Amino acid sequence: MNDNNYYSEYSESSAEVSSVTDTNIAFAKSYLFMFLGTFITLIVGVFFSKILASFMIEGNTGGEIGFLIAFFVVMIVELIICSKINKESLVNNNFGKSLALFLIYSALTGFMFSFLFVYFDLAVLNQVFFGVTIYFLILSLITFLFRKKIHRAANFAFVGLIVLLVASVVMSLLSWFMYGSETFFTLYLGISILGIIVFSIITLVDIKSMYQLIDSSYNKNAASISASLCLYLDFMNIVIYILRILAITGNSRSRK
Repeated sequence: MNDNNYYSEYSESSAEVSSVTDTNIAFAKSYLFMFLGTFITLIVGVFFSKILASFMIEGNTGGEIGFLIAFFVVMIVELIICSKINKESLVNNNFGKSLALFLIYSALTGFMFSFLFVYFDLAVLNQVFFGVTIYFLILSLITFLFRKKIHRAANFAFVGLIVLLVASVVMSLLSWFMYGSETFFTLYLGISILGIIVFSIITLVDIKSMYQLIDSSYNKNAASISASLCLYLDFMNIVIYILRILAITGNSRSRK
């Protein structure tokens, strides 16, 4: 009887270790796919920003309007793909299909970012993406070190996001009356800094939540794609706010 209990406990312990290992591997993959997605976004965004820039320089109104129409079409397609990624990764447990959808989503996001990238030098964009990558890894380390206390930041993240959304809407309305004034750019700069802070906190919460999501999933590899998407969105939001700050402060061009 004692021998049976021993082997039973040993088997359960081995299963737990195996499960933790599988979760760690799947979570590491989610980072790999996330960074792959950001790289694709950067490449595609730079490519289309050059085309858009040529239209703007040449005064090709038709080309600019075509870009704008495509922007709204892509926005709708992205919303559909986003929901399908979560369905394929968390419901259907289809790793291959959800990965393909995620990479397509990353490429489409690159096209949408071309409207922002057109105002920045490639060197600046490379520095921003590299800097945010390092910053993201630091946030991951912080989450690991303080993983037992991260849940306390969830309320701050929620409140911060609401404040950020309200402030953004207010600034959009004020832009009709204040755009170009020093006060407007000061407020816009403040909102951009707030955006980085808020999404940094959201990233801490999401990293822990995505790990738990993968750990509780039947197909951990498939779930890692949903985690990749969540982390990717956090990453790109931080990129957006940093680019806004650079644009406001006049640092959109590299110093040669």
